[in-house]
Amino acid sequence: MKNIAVLYDIENLVGGYNLKYLSEVSLKNILKELDKMNLSNIAIQKAYADWSNHKLNQLKWDISELGIEPIQMYGFSKGNMKNAADIQLVIDTMEILYTKDFIDTFVIVSGDGGFSSLVKKISEYGKKVIGCAYKNTANAIFTKICDDFIYIDNTLSKEQLNILEKMSIDENKKKQIIENPILKDVLPNIKSLETYDITDIKNNILTLMQQLWQNHQAQQVLKYDGLNISVFKSALNYMFINFDFRQFGFARFSDFIRYILKDTGFYLCLKEPSDYRILQKEYSLKQFDKIEYMHELPKIHSKENYIRFLSSKKPLIFIPENINNFYSIIEYLLENKDEFKNIYFYDLIDILKILNIEEKELNKYLTLMINCDILKGDNSSEILKEQNYYFSPLTKSEVFDMISNQIRNKLLISIDGTIDEIEFNKILDEFKEN
Repeated sequence: MKNIAVLYDIENLVGGYNLKYLSEVSLKNILKELDKMNLSNIAIQKAYADWSNHKLNQLKWDISELGIEPIQMYGFSKGNMKNAADIQLVIDTMEILYTKDFIDTFVIVSGDGGFSSLVKKISEYGKKVIGCAYKNTANAIFTKICDDFIYIDNTLSKEQLNILEKMSIDENKKKQIIENPILKDVLPNIKSLETYDITDIKNNILTLMQQLWQNHQAQQVLKYDGLNISVFKSALNYMFINFDFRQFGFARFSDFIRYILKDTGFYLCLKEPSDYRILQKEYSLKQFDKIEYMHELPKIHSKENYIRFLSSKKPLIFIPENINNFYSIIEYLLENKDEFKNIYFYDLIDILKILNIEEKELNKYLTLMINCDILKGDNSSEILKEQNYYFSPLTKSEVFDMISNQIRNKLLISIDGTIDEIEFNKILDEFKEN
């Protein structure tokens, strides 16, 4: 008879709603650990989280495949998720305890010390309690009070987890880096840098390449199939925090590779239309053409390169395709400012349709205004288009100043703390009314 209830505190597993440890979490691996302890007679599985958070999408596949019941949690006040999942988990545990006597073992997947009192109460009813958590998140009191405790091994060190947290890429890409069979044995030996120049990158790239091609598990693949540039980019994202090839003036990632591999003993090759590989000089691949090295760094401070920076990484800033339409929206908002003090994003879209501008274009320009703080949201923790907004500027010139300031700030952060004022003004000219 199935006699086990497994209750997952997802908030604790992923390190709170900043999702610090999301890349580490695998519900499948947790169930494998339970199976090793002969805890496979599972009757009830519940996982508590705000499942509407799009960052948890990768876990949704796990819970669907494993038959785990997702329990949707919302905070008790606006923007407040803290403790909501914990309290519901306790309530459900007590209900199971009173109404399902056949359950004799409770598995609480969490390292939260706040569950210690719950463990005591379950034990008073003669039931067994097993805790389960990652070693670096397990509370000492909670681990001792449980009848047994299963430690889930972290695949990465604490230092590596901190590096992944700083990386400005999405969680799925972080997971790809961790699980990549070519990189996993090499990256732990590579130091990650938060500040670096092109010389630092060239030196560290050479070290990476040498280690990759000397790695026993990877060398046969790399010698004869080469290194796919997507894997190479994953390594760069790990080695250089907030890496962006555009900061050195490159329009394409392949151009960056052509430059960075110069004098390394490796080269870039291509099988049309877009299969790029990195190979050692003494090897070649059929149907792949060698691409010549790039010998000079491109010009960093140019209008074209500035535009590439502005339209990559958040907050996205782009030049409106129709500047007159953009300012028609601004004028309407200024004339009716009192109506736009607390308005839902899509309601604002519906109102602005009176201007005979297509919804797709409206959506795009409003997003630009949000990214330039012209439209201010009421909750920075929510998805942009699910907030209420108010229109902040008083004049069109103030709108222009806000755009100018945001462009300047983003460029200063993105490049090297300097701006070519001539190239900067070329971009501002694009934002002026015709």
